[in-house]
Amino acid sequence: MSNHIYYPPYYVKNYWWKFSNFLSYFFDGNIENEKDFAYTPSRAEFMNALGDWAIDGLEAQYPNLCETIDERMLIKQPVYDVFLQLEKRFADHYIFSTEHDDGQEARNQAYKFFRKLFNVIEYTYQKYAKIIELYQDNYNTLMRELQTETESGSRYNDTPQSEEVSLSFEENRFTTNLTKSKSITKADSNTPIVKIEEIMRNYRNIVIEWLNEFDSLFVEEDNI
Repeated sequence: MSNHIYYPPYYVKNYWWKFSNFLSYFFDGNIENEKDFAYTPSRAEFMNALGDWAIDGLEAQYPNLCETIDERMLIKQPVYDVFLQLEKRFADHYIFSTEHDDGQEARNQAYKFFRKLFNVIEYTYQKYAKIIELYQDNYNTLMRELQTETESGSRYNDTPQSEEVSLSFEENRFTTNLTKSKSITKADSNTPIVKIEEIMRNYRNIVIEWLNEFDSLFVEEDNI
């Protein structure tokens, strides 16, 4: 006689919310809509959208991601840039589910997702932001031509030779003619267009690598 107990299948319906729902709540206060950016918000508008989150969610928990400009707290430029890129890449991806089709339950999950998102930004900020900053700050340097510098010289001495003073002939007072030359040769490693493409390609690769760090937070529709 079998002691196994078989239970009938039990189905739980989950309601999934997209990153665009989060963005709608983030900027408009309505999590039931899906945000479709008609414009790119400035850093100041970004902070205005955060509202109380700017104090409780950023200044207190992520001070290294913020800076003060003209006595106003703003997120640092690389954080702002990567956030906008996340919106472009993951807007239609799902980020969390709720047991009920309930806005308040979703808003609670949105706060939790906010912390997850900025945790990843904080973990990866030092690695990628510095590289991006170097590309931006040194763009003009990277575009410069390569140059090599060569120096040469010759000395003619017609002072009578003698064993006693031969060791001092290198001094200038024994030199009749002294010739020095210096040449600088500049050569471009490639055409400006090719160099720009190389710089931008490498820059994009760094940005893409940074965005890939966030993959675990997002779920594509086919994977639900």
